[in-house]
Amino acid sequence: MNGSIRWSEIRSVVGRVQAASRCYQCASGQGWTDCAAKQAFTSCPDDSDNCGQYIVTITNPNTLQYSTSYGKGCFSSISCQNPQTSQECNAFRAKHANFLVNCQGSCCATNDCNGPVLPAGNLKCYACMSTKSWDDCASVQKEVTCALGNDRCGSASKEEKSSSSSVAAYAKGCLAQSHCSGLTHCCSGNLCNSGNPGSTSATGPVVSVTMFLACAIVAFVR
Repeated sequence: MNGSIRWSEIRSVVGRVQAASRCYQCASGQGWTDCAAKQAFTSCPDDSDNCGQYIVTITNPNTLQYSTSYGKGCFSSISCQNPQTSQECNAFRAKHANFLVNCQGSCCATNDCNGPVLPAGNLKCYACMSTKSWDDCASVQKEVTCALGNDRCGSASKEEKSSSSSVAAYAKGCLAQSHCSGLTHCCSGNLCNSGNPGSTSATGPVVSVTMFLACAIVAFVR
């Protein structure tokens, strides 16, 4: 899978909340430093009067291989309110129906305000990803600061079986309260997901479990 996602596909994933007529614009599959090296000013259309930044990660649920794209630009206020469930992100998810798609963004409301990387939220969680076990996940876990809108820490495991093989994933990370349903463990408070949640796989709605696994990957690779 190509590590760089075209700007034209996801330039409306995230947004802002007030009014800006000019923003920085860039896109990169390498990281924020590479994006900033290529950024330039762009004039915003009337329906995208906010500046913002996004991270979109596409993950193969069978192998956990992923590609991540970073970008800045002009975005709509509607998309800014909830980038994870925005119409644009849902359309991108539909285009990559066989993969886990996670969309995160930060917003600001004045001209050129998205030059530096925008601040995250205040919550801190443990993040890790493993295809072996919870103990292996814990051995590589690290503290991360959650993106704005992610107000819970969580843990989830998922197993996919076929006639010839099975693939398991174990993850910890940040998520929104609305995505807690069906997870092995979901809690509020800094670093509250420190413990080993046990061997039980998450049994709730698939959308909640797969959404969280994608979110955990984003947190872990930052």
